[in-house]
Amino acid sequence: MRRTLRLTLDHRSRWGVRTRSRVELSGAWPGAGGRSGGVLFSEQASGGTGTALRYAVFVAFFRIASYDARIALSEPALEGETVSALLIGRGMRYGALLRWAPGAEAALSIRCAVRTRDDVRRLGTGPEELPGNSELTLELQADLTL
Repeated sequence: MRRTLRLTLDHRSRWGVRTRSRVELSGAWPGAGGRSGGVLFSEQASGGTGTALRYAVFVAFFRIASYDARIALSEPALEGETVSALLIGRGMRYGALLRWAPGAEAALSIRCAVRTRDDVRRLGTGPEELPGNSELTLELQADLTL
């Protein structure tokens, strides 16, 4: 059985900056495996200058004992995409998204996200294995309307 307690605080400033702070506690009571739990602290900020330039930044710190106590984190994503990272272990995840749309016909977006795990020496297994404890994701998207 899983139990989750989440506290979220949303705020919009008079300058158009929106922030979201989140604290989440997760607990799991598997049948024979004993009890495990986790905690997540995250912060997101987004805004822009009119309609041409938009930005979003995020940072999350997590410590989650097992897959049974996992916590999903939704992150700012490119247009038409959804990013939900499943967090396990101990570490940090941070990143930024920048979108520039000079007109209604074109837009350029870039997204960068970094995940660092303090409790491992390698990420993944087999041919998908990454040396080190850090993973960088870089995405670039160009939208053209014809």
